[in-house]
Amino acid sequence: KRIQDELRISQADLERRVEDRTIAIRRINRDLRMEISERKKIERDLQQERDFSQSLIQTAQVGLLVLDPQGKILQMNPFLEQMSKYHLEEVVNKDWFEIFIPDSSRTELKRLFSHALQDSPTKGSLTELRTKDDQIRLVEWYDKSLKDLQGNTIGLLAIGQDVTERKRNEEKVLKNAAQAEALANIAARINAKLDLDTVLQNICEEIARAIPSLPSSSVMLMDGESGQFYFAATYGAYSGLTNEISPIARSMYEYQIEKYGSTFVVPDIRDKQYFSDPWFNKLSRLRTVVSASLLHQGKLIGVLSLASHIDPYIPTADELAFIQALANHATIAITNASTERKVLRMVRVT
Repeated sequence: KRIQDELRISQADLERRVEDRTIAIRRINRDLRMEISERKKIERDLQQERDFSQSLIQTAQVGLLVLDPQGKILQMNPFLEQMSKYHLEEVVNKDWFEIFIPDSSRTELKRLFSHALQDSPTKGSLTELRTKDDQIRLVEWYDKSLKDLQGNTIGLLAIGQDVTERKRNEEKVLKNAAQAEALANIAARINAKLDLDTVLQNICEEIARAIPSLPSSSVMLMDGESGQFYFAATYGAYSGLTNEISPIARSMYEYQIEKYGSTFVVPDIRDKQYFSDPWFNKLSRLRTVVSASLLHQGKLIGVLSLASHIDPYIPTADELAFIQALANHATIAITNASTERKVLRMVRVT
């Protein structure tokens, strides 16, 4: 009986232990399920964040670049691929500066890169980027160093915005404003006096100064009796040609205007396709010549010419339009001064 009582006590104790252990296991299982559930939720949240971040990287309309501390390419997003014409597979683990940065800017960019790795401010730095097809784009960069858990720098994240068109538009606006101011100043000066010789000389000086790449200028006017063009005023390398070149037949200019338009460019005066040998010999000190017709009431009264020295210079479409605008102002000033001269002559005769 005593043994049976001990067995019952022992069994009851065992059952209590089992029950306690079962409760503990249930509690542990419940805690594990909660932990697993929480972990899955965290993983889902992290995955959503990764997906969102990846989506931003893939669709961002700015270039995203990751470099290691040596400047090797680790990552670049599709926008930067499109901008640079390179695919990531072509350039991954290669030197960013050797591939994308022109020689003239490389030293300065490497210096900025070193500063950025040390958390020095380099935000908004404007740099040139050389594309695969050898074009140059202007990119504004914003940098952020990347750290590991111990705070060590492991790379650089750079966000770049292509500002090429914006800069071109800004330059164009500034250039147009400068040209408008120059036109106003030139118009004021060449119309300040009605003495024809003074007006002609002022025209040559002001126009040559307005376009530094074409520092020589001349005005040729048509002689009403002979129908030939003669040098009425010169500036720069044109000076001295007045006596060297005989009057030019009107038909030659009319041919040039008919063939090339009222404003035409001779890229290199040494190219004999434009002029005969005597012309070539006397104009060899010049290179590019730009001529704009002086038209009054539809009639050709003269030609305004600008020229470069030593090296050819092909003006842009904006510069050609500016030259023609200058020629239009010059035509008005010349016409007014010529009218004044005729009036004075008539007064003297009377």
